[in-house]
Amino acid sequence: IYPEWYLTWIDSVKISPDGSYIVYRTNRDSALMNETSVWGIDLKTGEERQLIPSSYNNDIVGFITDSHIVVGALGDTRMMDIKENMIISVDIPKLPNFSISEVRDGRILFSSYEDGNSNSTTWINSIDVLTGKVTEIMSITGYLDGEPRFSPSGNKVAIGYGSDPMVGVVDVLIVDLSTKSQMLLTDSLKNTSAVKGNIIRFHWVNDDTVMVD
Repeated sequence: IYPEWYLTWIDSVKISPDGSYIVYRTNRDSALMNETSVWGIDLKTGEERQLIPSSYNNDIVGFITDSHIVVGALGDTRMMDIKENMIISVDIPKLPNFSISEVRDGRILFSSYEDGNSNSTTWINSIDVLTGKVTEIMSITGYLDGEPRFSPSGNKVAIGYGSDPMVGVVDVLIVDLSTKSQMLLTDSLKNTSAVKGNIIRFHWVNDDTVMVD
């Protein structure tokens, strides 16, 4: 009867690294389609409150510290200091087809590609949570896909890798930020034939172990 009405939903639930706070995105208080707000729950007190009012680009990337969340993976990127209730602009360069993939422990990872080009560039950066200034640590260019992930310590990054876009992601590029070195997962294996077909996803078990699907 009312086609403009829609159900209230919640997604992008994230828990802070110290386990003291949960944030989530919802349209529970949005008057316009495609707008969402960001809410949080203090797990020590049980207090629930709105952190960021209803707007576009309120998708939650994740916690970059115990008390800072990054919001806006595709645009209007900013940080929210939950404890101080303060928004901090992030100094992201203007890039084509920009997307933030991951944040952890004061570091932010984003990628970009030119229209019509199968290769993309992934930038790994540190970020000053007080000023929002982004400083490049290193960048990687190639046929990169999937969802890049920081290791638990934040000192390594796993990125889906391939050499032929028609074949897809067939390997994982492991980047060590402490040495700025790169290594393909198959090059580190004694039984490289164990990695077959397209890689759908991967997950760090610890800083020395990656689980690949």
